[in-house]
Amino acid sequence: MKTRMSLSVVEFANDEGLLIIHSKWLLGTEQCYCPPYWSNGSKLKKAILAAEIPNMDSWKLYDMRILRQAGKCIV
Repeated sequence: MKTRMSLSVVEFANDEGLLIIHSKWLLGTEQCYCPPYWSNGSKLKKAILAAEIPNMDSWKLYDMRILRQAGKCIV
């Protein structure tokens, strides 16, 4: 089954790299939440596809900038 969702490509401050995230994880235009397992590709993919809501107790807040946004992506 294909799902429509809004995705963002973000570049982390301090040269921490790039990541595709669900746009629900954005906090404004300069910060985003990422799950503690963000470096585990399969878990991250599941979190994005499930449109997980950030858990403020366990997800870390990162400084970043948005490189691209794509609304209504079909994945």
